[in-house]
Amino acid sequence: MSAIAVIGGGFSGAACAIHLSRLAPRPLEILLIDPREQVGAGLAHSTPHPDHRLNAADSIHLLYLDAPDHFSTWLRTSGALERDPDAVAANGRTYPRRADFGRYVHAELTRYQASNPSGTTIRHITQRAARIASGVRGFSVALANGATVDADACVLAVGQGGPHVPDWLRAYVRHPECVADPWDLPALQRIDPDHHVLILGTGLTTADVVSTLVSQGHRGPIEAVSRRGMRPISHSPFPPTMPRLQGLMQEVPEFVARHGRPDSVAGIVRALRADIRRLDPARTSWHALFDDVRDAAHVLWPHLSTSEQLRFLRHLKPWYDVHRFRIPPQNERIVQHAVETGQLAFHGAHVVSVRHGPRGFTVAFRDRGATLVREKFYTALINCTGFDSRLQSLHDPLMRGLAADGLVRSSACGLGVDVDPDSRAIGAGGSRVTGLYVVGPLTGGSLGEASSVPVITRQILQLIPGLLADLSIAR
Repeated sequence: MSAIAVIGGGFSGAACAIHLSRLAPRPLEILLIDPREQVGAGLAHSTPHPDHRLNAADSIHLLYLDAPDHFSTWLRTSGALERDPDAVAANGRTYPRRADFGRYVHAELTRYQASNPSGTTIRHITQRAARIASGVRGFSVALANGATVDADACVLAVGQGGPHVPDWLRAYVRHPECVADPWDLPALQRIDPDHHVLILGTGLTTADVVSTLVSQGHRGPIEAVSRRGMRPISHSPFPPTMPRLQGLMQEVPEFVARHGRPDSVAGIVRALRADIRRLDPARTSWHALFDDVRDAAHVLWPHLSTSEQLRFLRHLKPWYDVHRFRIPPQNERIVQHAVETGQLAFHGAHVVSVRHGPRGFTVAFRDRGATLVREKFYTALINCTGFDSRLQSLHDPLMRGLAADGLVRSSACGLGVDVDPDSRAIGAGGSRVTGLYVVGPLTGGSLGEASSVPVITRQILQLIPGLLADLSIAR
């Protein structure tokens, strides 16, 4: 029986185990390696806070592309919606708690562990994978407890790792009033309700942190700063013009059908702007046309030269992200109320330095467009600067070992790891590594869009035929 080691037990790893057990033509042994006691949620969907919601509607969170209503049905039948009456927003769409999606994926994995069409065994190994070595007959995975497991193939589903901590903040991460990990709820709960808080970052994570502080009765002022000071955009007031599944599965995406594959970032932007100029604002909004670009990213991004990809990352990525990753209406209402009451303010500025004193932190800023540096005092700092997915910045010994051994290399644009169109890892020498696959956000630098649930599901379904073929070759 062929064995497959799936490293990582978040959504990507659990979905990979589920679909392999559904589609394999013969029994497999799947070793799902993750130190958490409960798999399926991962970092993104394990937060227990009731105000931490999916940033897109339930209908978009597709574990099964052939059953698009599966999660929505689970929400109703499991009682999750009854326990969360605020899940249905004013626009009529449902934005569940992230923890409920994690529970759903865990329940589905448990169901497939009990029984699946191929008779596959799914075994959760509650350890951290420390090193992967390639051998003649597959891979050897060293675990943190000193044990070793062997597998014919490996799937890396490790996500983006932990939050990025800027170098200038590292000296203060152990200070009780500096929260380096925004998902550390006990640390957030320890912040004095009257403290003057500076949040480093202005994206979706900041919206979660503000919601957390407000819910625990924070009274002090809150400021959020990033280089551009941009907040996540609202969702469209109009219903979708096309089901997300249809947009994902089209052989020729709508944007490509209209414009082909522009070979420059400027060409893509010009085409999008032309589409927006032609829309009827009484019937639709820019959101649908932007979504056409998003759903074509897997076709557009690999077609761009490395220099064009780098141009996008330098100049356009922050604007793309705030339009792409939209804020749940429930969190938007909390944030907007804090802004309107004067408790919360957003700024565009560059942090020059931080000094710690006996009562807090003195932060030096250079405001966007300014030359002079100003200073301001805060009694608490919260890091919401996001993830740094450059391979050389990852602190995970597993990924560092894979890179040192030449089994993975950085993508051409520097984000994540290099993979082929079927998600097979490309090693240091430029050759595909038979039997080694990568799924999820670390493939975004190669594939263009690899962080949302339906895109990861599609990616898994596309890699499975190649993975099964590798196993046949190996046997």
